[in-house]
Amino acid sequence: MRKLFILILALTFLHACEEENDINKELNVTLKSTSKSTLGIVDPGFSTRIDIYPNPFSNFLNIQFSNVINCEIYIYNYEGSGKKFVIEDELSLQLDFSSEKDGAYIIEVLIDETVYRESVIKGM
Repeated sequence: MRKLFILILALTFLHACEEENDINKELNVTLKSTSKSTLGIVDPGFSTRIDIYPNPFSNFLNIQFSNVINCEIYIYNYEGSGKKFVIEDELSLQLDFSSEKDGAYIIEVLIDETVYRESVIKGM
């Protein structure tokens, strides 16, 4: 039931925030480069493995790539607010959500015109 709720919520967010110009208010999420390794799930449609963990999380969300990449990361909340990061030559990152409310967020990673989307829960 929870996965169905997250899927419905994700589709609603993506429809509401499909274009970068649709971001109503910027989230107060910060980003730093890290080097921590982890295990994760490989999406067969991607040549780059993307691990987003932990989920659910408290304040910090980690993103790790299987190889050094250039990408764009978009983060959206259920109110339509969002933030964009342009990433160059990174292997792992940490997002600081400590200034944001608990709830559901969509993490969207754009690599070479391919989009990877993940729903994450803060504080649940």
